[in-house]
Amino acid sequence: MSKLHSLSIAIVGAGIAGLTAATALARRGASVTVHERADALREVGAGLQLSPNALRVLDALDLWPRLQAVSVPSERVELRDSSARLVARLDLARYRPKDRFRLVHRARLLELLADAARDAGACILLDQDIATPPQADLVVGADGVKSRMRPLLNGPEIPFFTGQTAWRAVIPAEPGAQPAAQVFMGPGRHLVSYPLGQGMRNIVAVVERPDWRDEGWSQPGDPADLRAAFGHFGGPVPDWLATVDQVSLWGLFRHPVAAHWQRPAGQG
Repeated sequence: MSKLHSLSIAIVGAGIAGLTAATALARRGASVTVHERADALREVGAGLQLSPNALRVLDALDLWPRLQAVSVPSERVELRDSSARLVARLDLARYRPKDRFRLVHRARLLELLADAARDAGACILLDQDIATPPQADLVVGADGVKSRMRPLLNGPEIPFFTGQTAWRAVIPAEPGAQPAAQVFMGPGRHLVSYPLGQGMRNIVAVVERPDWRDEGWSQPGDPADLRAAFGHFGGPVPDWLATVDQVSLWGLFRHPVAAHWQRPAGQG
């Protein structure tokens, strides 16, 4: 505790990882500043499935009541073929009764974490185009797949395209939406959907493709293309896709596991 009280900590990136770290460190007495490239904490992304491990972290930060208020439970996972025939079912409530699984809109989780970080005393600075490490005793890189901090530890890298693109959309949830994550699988594509609470349903529809030419990993998509790609799927999928009026198209990128995760100040 005394060592943290003497530290100034800069966190680059105000996403889920950066804001969680900011909350934890500020509560231990560190002087924390979060630097975010965007000029606002916008409602970017769609739904998230939170595992028990993630919830243990939020529990340790005393954030479970806040999360519970903006999320819904996930009681099972269903795998279905493209005709919606049930292939397998994992009953989480039955086989993991002591664990909690939650479904939440990413924007609600970010809002919760930003409030918690500020409540703990962290300062969040927006519109910060950080190219070199900020002045601080400790700098934490949490700036995503195109991180500017990661190359300082691992050298120049280019994230590689996984061969998959994903449409992401949020639509109105039907009355009585079941607290389940459903996966509809077909050759070279699959669609995942689950309720988010607050009258919303999340859709992620992934298609294999050989390339991704657009700059960036998120582009405005055409709902008609989404419907065409999954037009032969059955069950509730056609009705869900019929309500999509706005969709984003993401290229899915990855890095190899980093060889170096930390470096003492003043080296390199």
